[in-house]
Amino acid sequence: MTDLKVMYIIRDVLQTRDKWYLDHSITDDCSELQEIAEKAKEYADIKLSKISALGLYSRYKKWRKSDPFIADDDKYFHAFLSRVAFELGMKALVREERLMYDECVSITFKTI
Repeated sequence: MTDLKVMYIIRDVLQTRDKWYLDHSITDDCSELQEIAEKAKEYADIKLSKISALGLYSRYKKWRKSDPFIADDDKYFHAFLSRVAFELGMKALVREERLMYDECVSITFKTI
């Protein structure tokens, strides 16, 4: 199976919103960071369900070339989708929010 075909399958899963969700974690206990993380997560949640298979594929090729770190307990495509969600969430933020988000927040893709 080609990577592009896999992206079509993933896109189909992403369009079924009751099969997955995004979770976020924050390194600091700060209410301002909580609001930033929620804002980014909500934006990423909407955008991730609307992304095209070709959009996923181009992001996947770039991600794969970056030699991504995948923890032992992570699943390969979950790590990829977590990165995509993080990048999409960044687009919802402005100036200082982006810096704080990049340093202190992580978003994780999970299936139900």
